[in-house]
Amino acid sequence: MIINKYAAHPNAAKLAREFIFSDKGQINLARGYARPIRADVVLPEDVKAKLIPDEQYVNARLVSDFAAWEKTSRQLPMLWQEYVLIHQQ
Repeated sequence: MIINKYAAHPNAAKLAREFIFSDKGQINLARGYARPIRADVVLPEDVKAKLIPDEQYVNARLVSDFAAWEKTSRQLPMLWQEYVLIHQQ
């Protein structure tokens, strides 16, 4: 998360960031189907049921080759149009 050093109200951005990383903020994001970044957050069962099961993350890996990530990420919009949007028409 980035806070612009030229922001008119940087302390407001700091407070927003503090909320997002709080338990309540992480639960709020999970309600919108985003997996919390903090592993120690205990999610209510109804919220937990909305998320992809933990078993599906077994093969997930951190990015280690940033040059490859840069190249691939530039292709994502085209691939999205080709493989996803085509099926929504």
